[in-house]
Amino acid sequence: MRLQQILKSAWQYSVFYSAFVLLVAVLLFWNYQERHQEILNAQNHLVDVTQKSLIHGFANNAELIFENVIDKPFYQQRLYEANTADEARRQELRDEIFNRLFPLYNSMDKFKLKQLHFHLHNNDSFLRFHRPNKFGDNLSEVRATVSYVNRTGMAVQGFEEGRIFNGYRFVFPLFWNKKPVGSVETSVSMKVIMDAMARELTGKVSFIIRRDIVEAKVFQNEMSNYEVTPFSDDFMYEIGLMHLNTRLQFAQVLQAWSEQQTLDALNSDQVTSGLVNVNGQGYMVSLLPVRNAISHKVVGYMVYFQEDEKSLAEMAKFFLAFFLIITITALVLYLLYLSRRNEKELKQSKQALRVGLQRFEKAQQISQLGTWEFDLTSEELYWSDQIFRMIGERPQSFVPTYERFLSFVHPDDRENLDFTFRYALAHGTPYNIKHRIFRSDGSMLFVEEECEHKLDNNGVVVRSIGTMHDITEMVEREQKLERLGERYQALVERLPNLVYCYSWEPNRRWKIDFANASSRFYTGQYAYELLAKEVEFLQFIHPSHVERVRQHIFSAVEAGKPYELEYRVKRPDGTELFVSDTGQKVLDENGRLQIEGVMTDVTAQRRALDKLQKFIDTQKSMVILTDGHLMSFANQAYFDFFGIDRARSTETSVQRCICDYFEQGEHFFDLTKMQIEDRHWVDAMLRLSSSDRNVAIKNQRGELMTFAVEISQFDERSFVISFQDISSAFLEKLMWRQKASIDSLTGAYNRHFFDLSITSFIKLVRRNKKKTGLLMLDIDHFKQVNDQFGHAKGDEVLRQLCALLKNNLRESDLLVRWGGEEFLIVMAVEDVISLNRVAEELRLNVEKHLHSLPKGITCSFGGTLIDGLHDIDTAIERADSGLYHVKAHGRNGYHFVESPALETNTQSED
Repeated sequence: MRLQQILKSAWQYSVFYSAFVLLVAVLLFWNYQERHQEILNAQNHLVDVTQKSLIHGFANNAELIFENVIDKPFYQQRLYEANTADEARRQELRDEIFNRLFPLYNSMDKFKLKQLHFHLHNNDSFLRFHRPNKFGDNLSEVRATVSYVNRTGMAVQGFEEGRIFNGYRFVFPLFWNKKPVGSVETSVSMKVIMDAMARELTGKVSFIIRRDIVEAKVFQNEMSNYEVTPFSDDFMYEIGLMHLNTRLQFAQVLQAWSEQQTLDALNSDQVTSGLVNVNGQGYMVSLLPVRNAISHKVVGYMVYFQEDEKSLAEMAKFFLAFFLIITITALVLYLLYLSRRNEKELKQSKQALRVGLQRFEKAQQISQLGTWEFDLTSEELYWSDQIFRMIGERPQSFVPTYERFLSFVHPDDRENLDFTFRYALAHGTPYNIKHRIFRSDGSMLFVEEECEHKLDNNGVVVRSIGTMHDITEMVEREQKLERLGERYQALVERLPNLVYCYSWEPNRRWKIDFANASSRFYTGQYAYELLAKEVEFLQFIHPSHVERVRQHIFSAVEAGKPYELEYRVKRPDGTELFVSDTGQKVLDENGRLQIEGVMTDVTAQRRALDKLQKFIDTQKSMVILTDGHLMSFANQAYFDFFGIDRARSTETSVQRCICDYFEQGEHFFDLTKMQIEDRHWVDAMLRLSSSDRNVAIKNQRGELMTFAVEISQFDERSFVISFQDISSAFLEKLMWRQKASIDSLTGAYNRHFFDLSITSFIKLVRRNKKKTGLLMLDIDHFKQVNDQFGHAKGDEVLRQLCALLKNNLRESDLLVRWGGEEFLIVMAVEDVISLNRVAEELRLNVEKHLHSLPKGITCSFGGTLIDGLHDIDTAIERADSGLYHVKAHGRNGYHFVESPALETNTQSED
């Protein structure tokens, strides 16, 4: 049914018009709200990506400094030693690290990094470069990142509250010989991040943090640096992060947020943006949650705000669109009203309305972009207001033409754009192109244009419709990332080491794909020559080392492990270098296998070793250089002792560890005496006193020789060790020691020997995860033996008793004459039951087999377990009390006395 037939009177037109206006208002408001939400979502994405990009850049800087400067043996070994050194030695190590890294610390501002902080493996602060006199405080409770890295051995990065300042921490583990020795950290302050975000986003940035965290973490004398936020007592901000004017503006914005927006955003773990009004000025405000690097809980928010223009523009568009629609609708209704009297006028009104609606719908589709239309028939060009704004002109201030538009295009892009446009017109094809334009004020924009055409029935273009999008911000961000990559490349080029990369693909294996500027020094050729000539990596290795290097690298790559080795390189001028080379297999961006590595000149170190070789060959004692596992070289005395022909000896025979020749013995060091924490046998010997560093080794004739060992540190990894022959003096010392330790009458050990050896015995038993048993025995009625048969008979009884006991004891058990007819037996046992069984067997053997007297001989026994080194004297008293308990109850028996500590443990277990 036609509309004219429904609306018959003026009041019906009025009611219809009012309903239509209300409907349009609702739809436009819904569209406005949707667009407003899109702006907020875009704002959330922009600030989130910007923050993550900045943090990623700082993390790359921190990793670059760590991997190329700090993660080296010099610092690894010193931090390892600092874990066990006394405070005087720690201060020496602290000074060495500080002096070596201080130039780096001074230059870290170039990377926007601050703070260089070393920690021991137990989380103690070892060296703060920003406060070198403050150290020794344990960070376990206040620095979760440090505890995490030292506990797991894995690097961590992210925000963490500090005792002095807050920031993003980059904490890396340090290892020495694959053992964790501590960690090192650097950081970027919140001030740097805030300033960087402010520059990137052209706004202002601040940071708020939970008040309970500040009060729990920050030193009391640093609390004056914080103030409570005006909108919530639960958050604080650092005064020093903002200038006074910025703080006042920040306080006003946050106060407006608390009044105009919900505070639920402070409980959110997502980026939240919103609009606030401060004294008539609109602001776009974004709250970015900041999470703790370990707990991943939100501990604060970065607050970004800037004057809002987009929302005001959207609101203006809303009212403009609403006004246009109701105006057009009123006009349409008026025309419909008139059309009742004139059918011809009605048809003309419908046509005008149809054209107006089509243009309006098209404008809706290309909103937020500059649009243009070019009518090829009339050669008229139309620009939207946005295009005028893009070129810096007042909207519709002149009649646009194609030639005038080209005058705004960058000269270097003008010819390409003109060709693209004319080619598209000729072929009727759409196009998309990026180019630059100069605005009226001289500034430059990057824009992206898209164009589509309308064709007539003959396929000829009659109208072109296009959009122009400002992409300057995106292009500038890409250029910044490109400059950052160039800066990293320049840093690699300045390294004195040769940084290289060669192909591992079967068809190009060993072909060099990259080398830095140091290639000139190491290979005699510039980097571009190596790449242009497709030089193979093995080509500049000394011929005598090529096969060894090839096999070593093949083995490491096949095992999926990095490689490290030393060899010689031969330069074109005939000179040679000794180098240390480390590398590993990687995949490039196209998934191709490559080997990346770093080569270091160690010629000076090798020459120093040669000089050392000549010097130690003059020594009569054996002298070797070793890292605790393999020998680097040995002097002539070494080869003479083992009967090895030095001229014909292989590298393997020289590198064999000398510790493999150590003979076992009670008075000598051997590999069985190493402990779990020892890296190698040198560490184990350094724990011994100088007088106990003795080893026994058989010479080429099979003669057992005794040597005193002296150890000196040569460099970070190696030791110079000399072996002085003390065979004659040591044998005489053992003979005298044996005479001083044996009871001359019975052949049992005396009390002096017991005092010297009991500590070592208990430690050995504990190392074997057993218990130390103690028996005390006494001959029953021995005084009557001396009185009736004489002391000579009594001495005979003592000798026979000791012989019987020795026959029934193990070699490892200690039989000690304690005094007169009293004896102690110390042994390793599994438990109390096994100790009781041994005591009863000894008692029965004495009763059955010792018949020196007509009535026979019996003994009384008391027993106990020794509960550690502190319990030796009290354990003897307990065994003695057990012995006298037996004597008081008839003799010829055994009684066990429980240790109070063991008894308490047993009761608690029950």
